[in-house]
Amino acid sequence: MQAYGEITDEKVVPLNLKSSGDNTFEIIISEKENIKESQRIYLHDNLTGEYFNLTKGDAYQFGSEAGVFKNRLEIVFQSE
Repeated sequence: MQAYGEITDEKVVPLNLKSSGDNTFEIIISEKENIKESQRIYLHDNLTGEYFNLTKGDAYQFGSEAGVFKNRLEIVFQSE
């Protein structure tokens, strides 16, 4: 995400998902570099409408059918 510049509440980083079948996935922050400890980072699932706080250290778990999904998931920096 370094190429995205300064983090603001309005910033949205889209994630692409490719699933080969009916699978379960987990997304977790494994490392942060040059990001303030107080900075909240959320995963927004556009399919379910859920905002998941990734900064708590837990993994977001979800299922997906086969396909390529360019608009389902995004990293955002404020909830709702």
